[in-house]
Amino acid sequence: MPRRLPENLSQIHSEAMVAAARVALDQGRTPAKKRNAHRDLVMVATGFCTGLRVFELCKLELMHVDLVDRMIRVRLGKGAKDRDVPILEPLVPLLKEWIGERTSGYLFPGPKGRRLSERQFRDRLAAVAKRAGLLQRVYPHLMRHTFATSYLESNGEGSLRELQELLGHASLQTTEIYLHVKPARLKRGVDRLPFKL
Repeated sequence: MPRRLPENLSQIHSEAMVAAARVALDQGRTPAKKRNAHRDLVMVATGFCTGLRVFELCKLELMHVDLVDRMIRVRLGKGAKDRDVPILEPLVPLLKEWIGERTSGYLFPGPKGRRLSERQFRDRLAAVAKRAGLLQRVYPHLMRHTFATSYLESNGEGSLRELQELLGHASLQTTEIYLHVKPARLKRGVDRLPFKL
């Protein structure tokens, strides 16, 4: 039985979420609201730009974020495996500003500096999506699907092995679910056929 294609967000919708998170930051009236809005902005941007799993994002510590070499060291990802994930250049200034002078602790701390739970992450993500006016249900794994689909569209199907490494999949077969072709691309291909009727 064929596997269902993973859902993903369009570039317009993912950018709308980042924009909505920026507006919330600008409109924050108290230091606590500003800090939470800032965290939401960086969480959303990091999720879309790295493809990390939600539990990997929640347990990410500052010592594993290297802004000089633009790398995130994922410690004990799925299957208790470590991997390195590059940081997209435009994400670096956002991370720098968010981290500030901090040198230890979680990248996305929850209340009292404790680790943000996956449920809290999900709730914050849903709130940002609602603020962005999205009708589609937005959940953490959707950001991962969006990253993967965007990566293949930008780099071609020949980069499937690289994507496997970035996502931390044990099997290339798992990564192959992202090899779906968008209908618009299919239409352009059909339109190039030389038939004259």
